[in-house]
Amino acid sequence: MIYIYIDTNIYIKHLIHEVNFMKTSLNSEIEEINRIMNRQNPLHELDDLIILCKVGIVKLLVPEVTMLELQKQNKNILEAFNHNYSKVQIAVEERTKKDDFWNEVKDITGKITNLINQERIQRQDYWERSYRKLFELFSEDYVQIINLTPITMSNAYKKKISGDVSDTQMNDVLIIEGIYEYLGLNLSSWDIDNDMLIIVSDDRKDFFDTKGPKLSLNAYSLQKRFVNETYRPLGMNNLKQVYGNINADYDIKINKDNYFVEFNKKYIHYINDEYFIPFTTEAEDRRREEEYQEITNQIQKDKNKKFAEKHLEKINELPLYIRDLRKQLIDKILSLLNECRNTHSWNNKSELKLPNELQGEEQLEIYTCTISRLLTLKEELEQDLLIHIKM
Repeated sequence: MIYIYIDTNIYIKHLIHEVNFMKTSLNSEIEEINRIMNRQNPLHELDDLIILCKVGIVKLLVPEVTMLELQKQNKNILEAFNHNYSKVQIAVEERTKKDDFWNEVKDITGKITNLINQERIQRQDYWERSYRKLFELFSEDYVQIINLTPITMSNAYKKKISGDVSDTQMNDVLIIEGIYEYLGLNLSSWDIDNDMLIIVSDDRKDFFDTKGPKLSLNAYSLQKRFVNETYRPLGMNNLKQVYGNINADYDIKINKDNYFVEFNKKYIHYINDEYFIPFTTEAEDRRREEEYQEITNQIQKDKNKKFAEKHLEKINELPLYIRDLRKQLIDKILSLLNECRNTHSWNNKSELKLPNELQGEEQLEIYTCTISRLLTLKEELEQDLLIHIKM
């Protein structure tokens, strides 16, 4: 099992991202539906983590201290919203009262004030919705709340009395000591090959030994006051680093333009920096499409090759059960796909409805999927198979 603790600062960044996403969307409800329908590129940072938690790959640990810190930050941010918007509103009102301000535009003061107020209400609503959604996540069965206990508080205060930690570090100590106490009480043993504890925080000076050597998965070790030889926690800066290591979510960048240089010279013409495709015969069109598809296939093959190379670099550092799970998921997906294609109702239309990763004879893209995406594909195929069996 992989146990993950996410620091308060990461959650706050997540909430700000959520608010900005809703603010910039022309229609946030439609965007949300699209996000749910297409999980291949999740816009929300916690989406993949939730999938991994639901299937038991990850256990998200949420100490009570973190929840209390979030409650405090929530109050501060809401107060800041009202304070800052009020300052803007007062500034507008004071400026329009001045004698040198044009009388012709004084009548828009009310409109500006209303706009400011609408923005304040909307931004506050977005924040409160995101905040409630986060705490709803904490109430799920696959999330473990770690309550403050007398033992945790005692261990933390002993470190304070001995001078190992200061007042400003007490919350961090309560969090880590609480996690250690939970693991000690609820696990009969710790398997160093299959169990992993990850601390995620972008405030490295609070938790991590940044001057020491990096550990496996390019992670930091924790500072001396947090060290535990049994659990050997790994420190990571953000969820992207976590996903890259446990979800096989790597950034594989290939410059596609380089592949199409000769193709463009052959088929695309320019006049005054505007391109056009000359009139061609049906046979020439078919040949161009075939060449285009060959290049596209080559790009995917090269991408898969790069992914495989990167995957091989990382695979031996991952828990064995994660490696096995990935293989099992791919095998199961290919088996389900074969069953679907063997049903009487399966046809070309069904084939076109398949996700991109499953189209074509070789299904090359499936080998570059994240674990969370593989889990989603498996679920979708199971539903498709049931539908076609009943038809």
